[in-house]
Amino acid sequence: MKKLLSLFLAILMVLSLLSGCMNLLPLLNRLTDAAVTDPTQLYEPVVTNPTDLPVSEKPVATTEVEGYEKHLNYTLNQEDVDAFYAGLAALEDALLNGDDWETAEKLEDDLDEIAFFINGQQSVAYILMSVYSNDKTYSDYYTESTEIMADAIADYIEMERELYHSDSSLKEQYFADWTEAEIQQMLCYTGEVAELEKRNAQILVEYRGLDEETMPTEMIPLYRELVLNNNRIAVLNGYEDYYDYAYAVSYSRDYDPQQVQVMRRYVKDYLIPSFFNIASITQDKINKLSKAQIRSLNNLLFDKPFDEMGVNYVDMYLASLPDSARDGMQALFRENRAVFAKTQEAHNSAFTTQVNDGLMCYFGPDYQVSMTAVHEMGHFYAINSFLKVNDNMGDISLDLAEVHSQSNEWLFTGFLKGILDKPLYDTLVYYKIYDDLAGIIIQMCIDEFEERVYNHPDVASLTEEDFDDIMDDVCKEYGGVNLVQGITDIQWYWRLVALESPCYYVSYAVSCVAALDVYFRQAEDYDGTVQIYCDLIDNVTPDGGFLSNLERVGLSGPFEKDVYEAIAALAGY
Repeated sequence: MKKLLSLFLAILMVLSLLSGCMNLLPLLNRLTDAAVTDPTQLYEPVVTNPTDLPVSEKPVATTEVEGYEKHLNYTLNQEDVDAFYAGLAALEDALLNGDDWETAEKLEDDLDEIAFFINGQQSVAYILMSVYSNDKTYSDYYTESTEIMADAIADYIEMERELYHSDSSLKEQYFADWTEAEIQQMLCYTGEVAELEKRNAQILVEYRGLDEETMPTEMIPLYRELVLNNNRIAVLNGYEDYYDYAYAVSYSRDYDPQQVQVMRRYVKDYLIPSFFNIASITQDKINKLSKAQIRSLNNLLFDKPFDEMGVNYVDMYLASLPDSARDGMQALFRENRAVFAKTQEAHNSAFTTQVNDGLMCYFGPDYQVSMTAVHEMGHFYAINSFLKVNDNMGDISLDLAEVHSQSNEWLFTGFLKGILDKPLYDTLVYYKIYDDLAGIIIQMCIDEFEERVYNHPDVASLTEEDFDDIMDDVCKEYGGVNLVQGITDIQWYWRLVALESPCYYVSYAVSCVAALDVYFRQAEDYDGTVQIYCDLIDNVTPDGGFLSNLERVGLSGPFEKDVYEAIAALAGY
């Protein structure tokens, strides 16, 4: 049950984490300081698609796909709940009063299957709530499934605590592979924790229902309550606050806040000054592009590619990959597992999550673009590969998962070197680096903001002005308020992410550093870097986590100077 608990906690807290990352302001449009043509227009590419690619190898990434609905059937009902509790009673009797381990194992497997179904229904409800954001039916589904799952977990763990304190002959076998930390988590998971988690899910629903104009103020009491709830959960688990708890438990990171302090210093010493130079170089390159080249750049970065087009760079990239990677990414569309929100009212994000019959990728209205498609294809391929040898995606390092997606963006970009003309390709590369640096700076601001909030001695007293003051103080550490506000409206942005994904955004930053190392390596040896990428996915070691898997394939991590120094050199700093 411990694996189901880790999956439940991950999905409950961060269902949308494996995402297309940030949605910063359209930096290219701001850099050019000019409105570009209608984004729905189909642009002529610089080159044509090779005609010698076998038809069977051409992916369908640009085709409007229907049929995903069959994977999103919400059928959870009282019979499922009754089946869970009947199974729990049978397992409890077998463990506490019996001596047949094989029978107990079979009952546990059967019960876990029911619990995974309920958990999968929670994911289905979350996707439906994202697609149909104005329909209360689906937010009610999400609230219902979360409450059922939280109660089920709490009751299951209550049985485990009783077993742990009993003299049952099966106790030793049941807890044989549990770590001390997992036992401690089990002992601390009380009914109070379950109630706090259910309330946090309701807070998310209430937050999603806020009007956009009044959200900045109306979300404050919800966020304050969430912080208090999360800190209480952390205390009940033996931690001082949720910031430390999130690192150790919610996301099972193999690095700690002290190591992140090192990364913050590198960002401030290397990336902040490099950012100005990279921005200037990018601006200069964009200014020299023709209108046709600007259109092609928008086609890659901002225009929605899911309508049929005569040419699509994503198709060409996928066709060039090794069989396992190409097939793994194509399956997202081939198996109708991509959900494209149809209305502007839908939740604006992109994410990959696990439902009852496999993975699904959701694309919000502003995320249906080539780079986001490539990002989610990386998640889809990597997680499916992981699930072939592991029980569930709750075991995967989320930081490593973000390396899989962000590195895929850089391999896609590198592939275009021989396809785009040189000025256009060079501009794309510098824009991507510019965007990555902007993202890292914002993500580190969010992380430091959350550390200060969760460590605040009197969270209950914090007002809207107090939260904004904390963020202003953080921005002073990262080049000043003007620099950060020049990237995105940070006082708006923290409100978009801190409540939905508490203490997660540092994962985007640490993974982005590793993905930038992929860029530098592919520039020297593209084919060899593709093999490194596939090795990072196909031969992942779950127990190793983020850092050891990077080390295994020879990629630099976020706590080493290599990538920061390379960026500074590229910027001429």
